[in-house]
Amino acid sequence: MDRWIVCGPEPFSPFANETLHIVDCRGLRLYNGDDRTDCENGELTLTSHRLVWKDSETRSRWLYLPLKTISYTEFVDRTFTRSAKIKLILFENASKQLRTNYHIPKMARHHHILLSFRQSRSAEVRNFQQTLQGALKEKCWHFVNLPLLQEGKKTSSDAPVRSQRVGILNRDKEKLEESEKSIKEAFSGDLEALKAQAKKLLEVADTYTRTLAPSSNDELDEDQRALQGVILQLGIAQPVTKDQAKSTTQYHKQLSEELCGIFEATLKVTRGMMLLADAYCVANRVRGVDLVSPKDFLKACEMMNQQSMPVRMRVFESGVHILELATQSDNELVHDLLSLVRKCDYITSSKLAENRGMSVVLATEQLLLAERHGKLCRDESVAGLRFYPNLFVEMSR
Repeated sequence: MDRWIVCGPEPFSPFANETLHIVDCRGLRLYNGDDRTDCENGELTLTSHRLVWKDSETRSRWLYLPLKTISYTEFVDRTFTRSAKIKLILFENASKQLRTNYHIPKMARHHHILLSFRQSRSAEVRNFQQTLQGALKEKCWHFVNLPLLQEGKKTSSDAPVRSQRVGILNRDKEKLEESEKSIKEAFSGDLEALKAQAKKLLEVADTYTRTLAPSSNDELDEDQRALQGVILQLGIAQPVTKDQAKSTTQYHKQLSEELCGIFEATLKVTRGMMLLADAYCVANRVRGVDLVSPKDFLKACEMMNQQSMPVRMRVFESGVHILELATQSDNELVHDLLSLVRKCDYITSSKLAENRGMSVVLATEQLLLAERHGKLCRDESVAGLRFYPNLFVEMSR
């Protein structure tokens, strides 16, 4: 399509107020589509709003192409017989938005224009394309609609126009900052409101817990038992926080007592052992709010051993950390594993984990514990690691 606009025979300064970036290229030929035109050996200038072509020989023809008519650009590399080019893909309906003077002679209607850089290297043409792409992304023509100025028509000053442009950009920046601030306040406000509602709910749960505590399970009717189950699922009504404690040591001590109350009943269900990583997830799930950091959780677990609590932390020779009941006996665990292995002929870590509902890591540590006690022996093969009853010990008896 014909998008070039003729500015008249008199020379003028088309980019007098468009000084965001100016790039000049010489020896440029214009193509309408793939057809060569009589616009040869010209100078091409890129401003923030338009491409301007000027005849280098006669200097009597000035053409410009508004950047808002360009959809995107493509680079056409040079060959042995052809120069490097930039292909400008144009919007189909852009001509309706433009003022037109008259068409350029020998210009037909096409959807693209070729710029042939006859005196430029490929690297220079690529740099020009990148600059042009930057101008297309900035879309400066949306901010200020600047008319073309002919030489001889002077303006009082460029300062008002520049200040107007800077003012518009500053207002857009302020609006963006206000939007980001509003989004942050909205999210933080919602989170604080959610935490406040959760605390109120836990306080209600604590009140009902104290109300139901004096009654035995036999005295509770079906609705009260259902309510008690819901309350237990809500977790801890008043979790220990650092703000409540007078010192870090006191906080870790109170936290260890709280964790002991959580896991004493849980470990009875999980056969007396639980990985420390799993225990950390369970503790924060029960607390609901005011989550505990891994460092504070580890300190509290270490303090369980110092305070001789019903729950203690244990570290296996492999470095795996677990929580277990203080009443947990290795002999009972090993005897239980030996009975299970005798029923199955042999056992693997995955089979034990599936049978006992535990992780493979914990199952492996229990089997290694039984091996250290001399009750099991291992067989390593291409089939994997298997554990069998230690018949050598039994025969020696």
